[in-house]
Amino acid sequence: MAKMIGTDPKATIKGALEENSEFKELYNTDEDAHKTIDLAASLEGMVRNVSIHAAGVVICGRRVDDYIPLSRSGDIIIT
Repeated sequence: MAKMIGTDPKATIKGALEENSEFKELYNTDEDAHKTIDLAASLEGMVRNVSIHAAGVVICGRRVDDYIPLSRSGDIIIT
């Protein structure tokens, strides 16, 4: 299925469903493929990793976790 989407870094599952008739046919006729493609589409574009960059300071009017997710790196809380 992944090969049906293409190798262009800007390729999307939605775009492949619109442009690739073979991929669309698989999506419409195979229940397992349909579920897999829907799941993959829901994950598409999500952050794949976390890294630390000393690039700025977050200033906000309420608790910072009201605005962005927080994580821990050792004893340091990071955004």
